[in-house]
Amino acid sequence: HLPLDVQSPSYTHGKVSVPAVHGSAVKAKDGHVYVALTNLDPDHAASVSTAVAGLSPTAVSGRILTAPAITARNSFESPDAVAPKAFTGARIEGGTLKVELPAKSVVMLQLK
Repeated sequence: HLPLDVQSPSYTHGKVSVPAVHGSAVKAKDGHVYVALTNLDPDHAASVSTAVAGLSPTAVSGRILTAPAITARNSFESPDAVAPKAFTGARIEGGTLKVELPAKSVVMLQLK
């Protein structure tokens, strides 16, 4: 587990308010660093800017899991309603990871 400081807007539902974006980072045995980000807000995208402690990445690639409706699910009739896809909303700028995270999404990024 690597330290990851994610600054995020809040998501409020009823009387409960929580950070809209949660994240974690790990360094795999193969040396690659992976960052997982989740946007809990079902209606609003979030701009995330973060640094991974001890790492100066120069490139990023990723996959996203989301759907047009938060109630979307796979079925026999629609087996790919919710499926991972290529994600291009992340970039490295001055050693900092910047991500445009769509509403109701989970993103897995590989930093190089």
